[in-house]
Amino acid sequence: MKEKGLSGSTLKIIAIISMLIDHIGAILLIGHPYYSLCRNIGRIAFPIFCFLLVEGFFHTHDVKKYSIRLLLFALISEIPFDLAFSHTAINPYYQNVFLTLVIGLFVMYGLEHCQIPLWRMLIILAGMAVATLLHTDYSWKGIAAIVVLYCMKENRINQAVAGALTFSWEPPAMLAFLPIYFYNGKRGISLKYLFYAFYPAHLLVLAFVRDIL
Repeated sequence: MKEKGLSGSTLKIIAIISMLIDHIGAILLIGHPYYSLCRNIGRIAFPIFCFLLVEGFFHTHDVKKYSIRLLLFALISEIPFDLAFSHTAINPYYQNVFLTLVIGLFVMYGLEHCQIPLWRMLIILAGMAVATLLHTDYSWKGIAAIVVLYCMKENRINQAVAGALTFSWEPPAMLAFLPIYFYNGKRGISLKYLFYAFYPAHLLVLAFVRDIL
């Protein structure tokens, strides 16, 4: 890399590796001595995905296509997610993280097109309520984190500090804001569909490995 710092693709790779370690622990290592270690490492992933969602929102040429793509993979990922974490093809009480990101994207879109403080607060509360009612991964806390990163977009130090404080209820996740702070604003190598494809694929593989073991 000629540019100093970490590119978006580097952050995405860090998040994907962290997520994979987390899910190996959650799906294959329950009761194992390394379970907690894997889960703690995995806490780094979601804050980075939230940060990249905010970056994607501000840099995409078409928010509609972006939201459709996220929603499509939320639907594609739901059965693998339920098989991996609920041992069933359909679990209406726990939805995958793509849906959390979709709701967060809609909230940012609403905030971007409304400057009235009361309405902006209602948009945020509505997004948090929807995430809670749909039982999405990270629920309302995930939406709150996305909103904080969105609101602090103009200052990286403030964004990193506020983001870390947002995850103070989950201390290992706060470490995600070290690589986020060193983001250089560059896209890096093209990994547009890596996370989209990797997410349902790795869940299916881990669920299969667990079942045959």
